[in-house]
Amino acid sequence: MNFQDSDSLKLFIHTIILPFRYFRLDGNSLTGTVPTQLGRFSLLTHVFYLWQNDLSGALPTQLGELTGITSNFAVSSNNLSRELPSQLGRLSGLTSEFRLHVNQVR
Repeated sequence: MNFQDSDSLKLFIHTIILPFRYFRLDGNSLTGTVPTQLGRFSLLTHVFYLWQNDLSGALPTQLGELTGITSNFAVSSNNLSRELPSQLGRLSGLTSEFRLHVNQVR
């Protein structure tokens, strides 16, 4: 499935929500903002990859709802900016790879 921008990704999320364990959309040249709806993947346990795209703006606070994730949260190599949401502190089970580099997140 090819997503040209975050709007088409939002439509996908609204139409099919499955109990994903892995979420990988790295290296797809996605543009726009990170959809808030991604926080609805509450059964996600391992991989959340959105790195190496062209996403901009702030990380949504809703990503703090991914409390089951234990490894590999990567949003590096985008154009993300603004402050890191404090809600990401809820990812307390994350034991490895929290990657934000090559962004302007404070």
